[in-house]
Amino acid sequence: MTTIAFDGKTMAADGRSTADNIIITDEAVKLHRIETNRWSQRPAIVGISGEATAGSAVLSWLRGEGHPDASRDWCALIWDGETARTVTADCLTPEIWPGPIAIGSGKLPALAAMRAGVDAPRAVEVAITMDVHSGGMVSSISL
Repeated sequence: MTTIAFDGKTMAADGRSTADNIIITDEAVKLHRIETNRWSQRPAIVGISGEATAGSAVLSWLRGEGHPDASRDWCALIWDGETARTVTADCLTPEIWPGPIAIGSGKLPALAAMRAGVDAPRAVEVAITMDVHSGGMVSSISL
């Protein structure tokens, strides 16, 4: 489970990775930079929540290569400097969102925090205090 938040310019994520109810690490890397994305052909930042084993296939697919494993549970948030999109294992057609947006198990407290005026890193910190499946380090990335 995860909290990934995007405030319109910065994407932030927690570092917790769990298996069932066991914490595997609090330093998981969930934010990535890709040089091109399948919709706009521009560089993008990507946050991936869900099963860690799906991550590399999802990133390859977002670059326009291969296909993600639909049997895995995952969600990706993509920002290319103009448009924020989400895609999931259940729906590979992107949904376009205005900012702010959040995904993962801590999305509701993160979204509420951003709507109250905090930036994405602080929103993830807020979500960590409320979501047992989010925790650890908070990382952030911008284009």
